[in-house]
Amino acid sequence: MPVDETQYGTVYELVDPTDGETRYIGSTGMPLGKRLAKHANSPTNRGMAYWMGSLDAQGLKPEIKPLMRVPVEYLNVMEKSQIEMHSAEGASLLNGGHYSDNIPILRERVRSLAMDRAAMTGIVAAETAAVVAGKTVIKGIMRVPYVALGIAAVGIVTAGVVYGIKWWNEWQEEEAAKQEAEPATEAEEPAAETEEGEPGWFDSALRLLPWVGSDDDDKPEASVEEEATEATEATAVDEETPVVRVVS
Repeated sequence: MPVDETQYGTVYELVDPTDGETRYIGSTGMPLGKRLAKHANSPTNRGMAYWMGSLDAQGLKPEIKPLMRVPVEYLNVMEKSQIEMHSAEGASLLNGGHYSDNIPILRERVRSLAMDRAAMTGIVAAETAAVVAGKTVIKGIMRVPYVALGIAAVGIVTAGVVYGIKWWNEWQEEEAAKQEAEPATEAEEPAAETEEGEPGWFDSALRLLPWVGSDDDDKPEASVEEEATEATEATAVDEETPVVRVVS
């Protein structure tokens, strides 16, 4: 005689996928998959809500495992028996006698996991944005190489102009400093004539130069000895020159 499955139910446990511990024991007459979905959508108590929230923050779901199949009339009895047995073994059940002690722990766990997930989401988002931006820049450069070269050329020319302006300003400052120092140097040079009335170095130099010119006014005056010598030479030339007389 076939068994009527509608007359049987299942005592099940919900297992935490993070540590493999049993967190909840219940009973149902529906398929276990539907019962798990109902737990996720409508938690039975605050402890269950915190626990499901912590798993959801990690992208996880609890595992539902059957413990036994029993007639429907014995479901409640066997469920309570399993709860007492697991609690005695030290299981932290959300529907056991001490489940309220686990609520603060689960609440803190949910908050911590939510913060970690938010931080990780921000990091991943930033990394993704950086990668996308990098790819976009690379694609832009690949598509328009001449623009990239033009930008590089402009940068080089700009750097050269800036360096040239800097060099010009420095040179101008050096020249200005030199011009300020020159008047002081010229003031220290000796005058053409000394204070004692003696000829200076300039007049002495002029006297050493050979005289070049044809104008008599520009020639220096000859001394008495030089004039006497010239007169004697002229007389000697006149005496030596014979006089030729022509008789007609």
